[in-house]
Amino acid sequence: MNKMAYQIMWSKKAADKIEKLDEDVKSRIMKRLDVAAENPFSYVTKLKGLDFYRLRVGNYRVIMRIEGSKMIIFIINVGYRSSVYKKY
Repeated sequence: MNKMAYQIMWSKKAADKIEKLDEDVKSRIMKRLDVAAENPFSYVTKLKGLDFYRLRVGNYRVIMRIEGSKMIIFIINVGYRSSVYKKY
């Protein structure tokens, strides 16, 4: 049985940030998101005190909101681990 994957949507901020990353890093993040879209809760960690999750890709983090009822992963921010959490 083939399960339907979650749709991935990007905030303008996250889309701008991923475009500025090195091609190798960008490729690794995109591949990891494709895998996570099948069953995101197996790959992400909930951020304490927030309705956001994080996906770890090496030293980079993808901050997201997951809307399970709509099958949507909304990417909020992408960045290096030391700076990606600053606004949360």
